[in-house]
Amino acid sequence: MIVVETELRASPIHGIGLFASVPIEKGEVLLRPHALIDLEIPLSRLLGAPREIRDFFDTYGTVWDDKLSFAMDDSRFMNHSFRPNTRIAWDGDQWYYNALRDIEAGEELTCDYRDIDQAFDSYSHTLKNQ
Repeated sequence: MIVVETELRASPIHGIGLFASVPIEKGEVLLRPHALIDLEIPLSRLLGAPREIRDFFDTYGTVWDDKLSFAMDDSRFMNHSFRPNTRIAWDGDQWYYNALRDIEAGEELTCDYRDIDQAFDSYSHTLKNQ
């Protein structure tokens, strides 16, 4: 769940992106999981789903340990960068995203998909190949 002010805009990286509405300081938390917003679905439950559903989750979800994670808030529009301005971190049992550096208002928020999606390195997600 997004915990800082953001907005969606056209992205120079890909389609729609998530942008900071306010300045964000290095180390500040941007996202924290919430069970009602951040869903985990066993991949086995999706593999027999119609193509349109698999394509949707392939675009907006991430795969880890035979589960698809899907954010129902605008964080699903955060685009990939090999030089991201946010990172995923762990605090005991809970993950969160924080800023790797100061981020200006109006700047696109990015993450490295390799940190959150085991299928990303192959450039071919699990669901499209089923």
